[in-house]
Amino acid sequence: RGDLSTVTQRNYDCVLANITFNVISNSLKSLSFMLSKKAHLICSGFFPKDGEQLKIQGQKLGLSVISESVREGWACLLFQK
Repeated sequence: RGDLSTVTQRNYDCVLANITFNVISNSLKSLSFMLSKKAHLICSGFFPKDGEQLKIQGQKLGLSVISESVREGWACLLFQK
C-alpha cells in the first residue's frame, strides 16, 4: 500500500496508471515527472467521457497522445513524453 510520494525513482520508460479518472487526473503531474525522455504513460480505467479532459491535462504537461481506445465502456490513453 502506498501512494506516489513513496516512489523515489525517476526516469521510467513506461508507467501504467489503471485507476479511476479522479486519481489519474490528480496524479498526472507527478506521473509525468516520473517519465524519462520519450517514455510512455498508459492511463486506463476511466470513462470515455473523461478522456478529453485527461488529454488536455497531459498536453499541458508536455505529453503527446499517441493513441486512445475504448473497450467495454472503459477508456485508455497512451501518452508519450
